[in-house]
Order: sequence, then structure tokens, then C-alpha cells
Amino acid sequence: MDLRADLPGIAVPALALAGAEDPATPPEHLEYIAKHIPGAALVVVPDAAHLANLERPDAVNAALLEHLDAAR
Repeated sequence: MDLRADLPGIAVPALALAGAEDPATPPEHLEYIAKHIPGAALVVVPDAAHLANLERPDAVNAALLEHLDAAR
């Protein structure tokens, strides 16, 4: 399922978050997503792979809180 053409139509604050060493969804994929959603932010979590929220919970939580605070 390829929904890339729909990305520009997303009209809510978006955060693309990737683990720097994620082999399943590499940061390049999230860079594309963030680039094509208007106003989207990108965070690449160092020393994390596909389960960044389990591997680096403090970094992921900080990124999420910053994103949510900015969206208020």
C-alpha cells in the first residue's frame, strides 16, 4: 500500500521519529515522510533501532513531549 501521494494532505502537526539504526524503517524513509507533510518535524534517535521507544525511552519521550507542547 503506497500512500506517499497523500502525505501533503496531512493537516495536523506531525512528528516522524526514527531509530538511527532501524533496518526495517530506516531514517531515510522518515526523512521522506517529514519532507512531504507540511510542517512535519523529524527526530532521529541515536543508538536505537526499530523499537526506539523501548531502547531509548527517555529520548523518545522527550521528543514526544516537545512535539506535543509545540502543538498546543
